[in-house]
Order: sequence, then C-alpha cells, then structure tokens
Amino acid sequence: MEPNDMKSNHEDLFHASFARVTKADDFFEHFYQHFCSSSEEVTEKFKDTDMATQRAMMAQSLIHMVAFFGSGEPSETLQRLAVVHSKAQKNIEWHFYDDWLEALIATVREHDRKWSGSVEVAWRIVLAPGIAYMKSQYAPEV
Repeated sequence: MEPNDMKSNHEDLFHASFARVTKADDFFEHFYQHFCSSSEEVTEKFKDTDMATQRAMMAQSLIHMVAFFGSGEPSETLQRLAVVHSKAQKNIEWHFYDDWLEALIATVREHDRKWSGSVEVAWRIVLAPGIAYMKSQYAPEV
C-alpha cells in the first residue's frame, strides 16, 4: 500500500467513526467526563468553564485538527486555539494533550459500534499532527 493510500485509509476510517460517534448527543459530554476524571489538574482547568460551550468548541477543534492532518497547514482557528492554550494564556501543558487523547479514545471505544484496533489507530494517526502542533505552540520561541 502506498503512503498516500494509507493516509487516505486512516482518514476514511476516522471520518466514518467520527460520524458514528457524534450521532450520539452525549458523546462530547462523556468525553469531558472521562477527561475531567483523568486528573485533579484537568478538573481544576475546567472548574469555571461553561461546559455546553466547551463541548461545541471541542467538536469544531476536532474538525480543524483533521484538516491539519490533510493539509499540513494549521487553519486560523487552530492557530488561535494554540495561542489560547499556550503558556502565556491558559497554560495547557504538554501532558494534558496525552490525557485528552486517551480520554477521547476511551469515549470513542464506548460509542463506536464498529470499534476496532484499526479505528483506534486511525484516530491516533489523524489527530497526531494536530496534537504535535498544539504542543509545539505551548511556548514558541520568538
């Protein structure tokens, strides 16, 4: 299989899974339950957050992270998210992204009726560039 075919396959698996899991109204609510229970630090970060707004923003941020996987270029929205999450603003440290991904994978596993190891790999591969980008912008050199 050619590298572009593999990329397309991962992206196709991701999109199909994403469509399945986001049909459930409670997907993002369950995600935040997983994520906030991952550590006291995470719980503290969200203590004064309007979670309905946060869930809507999460759905949009995933779309921009997937677009980054496809294009290799961060959208203006992803760039803004990176600034907001940087050390200078919300101070979302690197390790939170690992917790975020694990909570997301756990939630997908629960909600995707066609869950498989291939689906998990697809989610991890498709989101990896966006996560790496967010981490790289935590404290960018000027």
